[in-house]
Amino acid sequence: KYNDPYYELCKPILTKMEYNHIAKISTKYVLKLADLFWYKPQRKKRNYRYDELEEEEYSLVDEHEFRYFPSSLFQTPIFWCLEVEQNLTFDFILDFTNKTIKSFLDTKRNSRDIYKVNFSINNIKIEQLHNSTLWGMYRGMNTSPYLLQSILIALEVYLLSKAKVLDKKNLETLLSYLLIKAENSAITAVIASI
Repeated sequence: KYNDPYYELCKPILTKMEYNHIAKISTKYVLKLADLFWYKPQRKKRNYRYDELEEEEYSLVDEHEFRYFPSSLFQTPIFWCLEVEQNLTFDFILDFTNKTIKSFLDTKRNSRDIYKVNFSINNIKIEQLHNSTLWGMYRGMNTSPYLLQSILIALEVYLLSKAKVLDKKNLETLLSYLLIKAENSAITAVIASI
């Protein structure tokens, strides 16, 4: 990976604010790069040690340059991707958070204290997994990867900006889409803040 000829080109696109213009002109490819560099699927279900890195629990890359400390709107290119390709970026955020949080919940250590929450929107029944770690993730209220916190912060800031300019019906449609597609309460907590 480190000796790949394009590694040094791709890394700043995903980590440096100065490269946000690339996200604005090639959103689709930046999101593909993000998934390629950030997501590290687990090969098998395993029991985690208490001292293991939380990134591993979420199937996230655990390399230093992708830790995104401190969590912030500007740590990842997600906010700029949202501004250019809202729907494509929503789908990326939903897919990425759903699969990384599923990895987290699949670990033996994190499978306890999980609740299924059921609700409906427009006669569509929704079931989401919930615990306090997921609910507080976008605020950094617990131990969760700074990468996921930064993605959720970008989503919150973007949605707050949209709430100022959209009429009520369009905003509800937007938020409903996210609620329906989210499989856990991390996204729902962001929406509750809007």
